[in-house]
Amino acid sequence: MDSYVPEDAGTKKDLFESAHLAAIALGLRPSARSILSQLVGFFREPINGLYLVWPSNEFLSDRTGLSDRAIRYAIGELIRAGVILARDSANGKRFAVRSKQGQILDAYGFNLSPLLARKDELQARTDAIREFQRARMALFDQITICRRAAQEALYALSALEMSIDTSDLQAEYERLVALSPRRTSSQPVEPVLSLWQSLKTTLEDRYNAACGGKNSRLIENNKDSPDQSCNKRQRDNESEINLPDLCAACPDAFGYVESVGNDRELLSAAAGLRGAIGIHRSAWDEAMEKIGPLRASAAFFVVLEIYSADQSGEMKIKNPGGYFRNYVRMIESGQIDLAEVIRYMRRKKAH
Repeated sequence: MDSYVPEDAGTKKDLFESAHLAAIALGLRPSARSILSQLVGFFREPINGLYLVWPSNEFLSDRTGLSDRAIRYAIGELIRAGVILARDSANGKRFAVRSKQGQILDAYGFNLSPLLARKDELQARTDAIREFQRARMALFDQITICRRAAQEALYALSALEMSIDTSDLQAEYERLVALSPRRTSSQPVEPVLSLWQSLKTTLEDRYNAACGGKNSRLIENNKDSPDQSCNKRQRDNESEINLPDLCAACPDAFGYVESVGNDRELLSAAAGLRGAIGIHRSAWDEAMEKIGPLRASAAFFVVLEIYSADQSGEMKIKNPGGYFRNYVRMIESGQIDLAEVIRYMRRKKAH
C-alpha cells in the first residue's frame, strides 16, 4: 500500500536532507544509514507522484560493502522505522515497468515518499535531540570546571600548609574522577556534577579557613585601562613581598644561599638555584613575565621550602618544575595570595 505521498514535490536534495535527519532522529544503525543513503542516491524523479527506487541487493552490496544478510536487516530496520515502504513484485524482484517507448510507468522496489513526508517531524525531533545534547555537554563542561578548581585547591592547600591533612579530600577527588562518566556515555550527569560542586565548595572553604577566614581569591575592582591595570597590579603585588618575612618563612630554602640582603640578590639567588631542582628556563621566564621578577623569586623560595621540608617519603612535590609552573599560574589567576601565604608560613615557623 502506497501512502505518505508528500503534498509538495520534493527534490533529491530534500530526500538527502530528510535521510540525514532520520539517521539522527530515529537513531538508525550505521548499516541502515548507509543503505538509506544509497536508496536516496538511486532516486531520479517521481513516478506517478511516488518516490520509487529499485536497486538490487547486489548493487547495494557493491556500494556499501555489506553482506546480503546485513542488507536485509538494514532494509527491515528502515521499514519498521517508517521511512520507506516496500513495493513487492509477484516474483519478489525489483525492477521498473517500462512502456514500448522505454518510459518508466511504474516500479517495484521501495517507496521513499514517507521519508519526505516526515521531514518536518524529523527536523523537530532532531532539534530536540541536539538541544538535549548541548545541555548535556554544558553539564560536562561544569564538571570539568569543578574538577580543575578542586585540583588547584588541593595544590593550594598543600602549598599553604605542609602539615594540613587533605587525604580525605584527595580520596574523594580520586573517587569522583573514577565515577565521572565519559561524554559519549548515556549515564546521568547531574548527580556527579552535584558531588563535584560539593567537593569544590568544601575545598575552597577549607582553604579560606586555613588563611584565617580571609578569602584569598583575586577581586578585580579598578577603572584603569587594561595595560595600566596589569602594570599597576604587578607593582602593587610586588610591593607586598617583604624580604624579612620571606626569609623567616623559608629558612630551609635560604639555607642553600649565603646571604640575601635585597631584592636584586633575591632574584639572583632564585635564578641561580632554579635549575638545581628541575625548574626549566621556560617555566622561569613564564613566571617572570606573568607575576614579575620579585614575586617569581618569592614563589620559587616558597616552593623550595616545601620541597626541602618534605621528609615524609611520600614526596608531595614529585615534579618541582611542574609544581612551580602550576603555582605561578595560580598566583597569576588570584587563586593563591602569595603575600598571605608567606605571612602564614612565617607565623607557623614562629610557633
